[in-house]
Amino acid sequence: MDNGRDKRRPLFLYLSFDSPHPGFNVPAKYEELYDINEIPDINSPGWENSLEAHLFPNAHIYEHPHQKIWAKKTEEQRKLTTLRYYALCSFVDDMFGKVLNKLEQIGELENSFVIFVSDHGEMLGQMQYRFSKYCLYDGSVRVPLIIAGPQIPEKQRGTVDDRPAELVDIVPTILDITGSAEMPELPGRSLLKPPCRKGCFSEYHGGGGEQIQLPPTYMWRTREWKLILYLPCADITDAMLSVDNVRGELYHLTDDPNEWNNLYFDEGCRDIREELTRELLMHLACVWAKYPRKPAKNRLA
Repeated sequence: MDNGRDKRRPLFLYLSFDSPHPGFNVPAKYEELYDINEIPDINSPGWENSLEAHLFPNAHIYEHPHQKIWAKKTEEQRKLTTLRYYALCSFVDDMFGKVLNKLEQIGELENSFVIFVSDHGEMLGQMQYRFSKYCLYDGSVRVPLIIAGPQIPEKQRGTVDDRPAELVDIVPTILDITGSAEMPELPGRSLLKPPCRKGCFSEYHGGGGEQIQLPPTYMWRTREWKLILYLPCADITDAMLSVDNVRGELYHLTDDPNEWNNLYFDEGCRDIREELTRELLMHLACVWAKYPRKPAKNRLA
């Protein structure tokens, strides 16, 4: 931006930060923004004797030595980690703000569509001292998503939209604001259009370094409920022989935002469990039916 750009072409700027990310190495001035006495301690459910969670069947992936280490940390040490995570978020906010200020200085901001988003969340010690991602709990799968710019309809500016949204909605949104033709084969939908789904989908297949992927774990999340389905086997080759042994987690997020009380096997929740399962299966069927195709004239005979 300092050296100028080709005014004949639209500006596209992709800005990515590693932070907030372990290790939590924070410039001092951002750490000083927070008071450790105001930082909450890490809360975790008493799961020592429970196996009804998608974390446990593949414990060799999910469990690391640092979990035992963190269990022995003092309250102040745990709170300091959270404080430094907050501080890194402030660091990113500051860097992003400098870019927005620069765009304003060079006269580009008033014609810029801005998207602020993250690829994943941070467990930050939740669920028995787990960090990073590698699960389908809200600490991992929920991310900030902010869109701004003159292309936002007047009535939507400055509002908070709590409808289900996914990262796959970003490309259709960009196509929408640029006036490009819709691509019906894409799984997402423009965030500037009316709601198009009842819930959010996410899936997990392992830590990313496995030679053979783990059996899939699927999530369907609405405003009020979250359903997680998984197979308790460590080898995907056995998955088809284990479909009668599908396990699950069901959380009433309104009453249980920490996802500590699994209602999957509660007979009183059978109807909502089945309803969410049908929605999940229909979502998968519809998305898998939409995939990029070449125009007919370019297809091989």
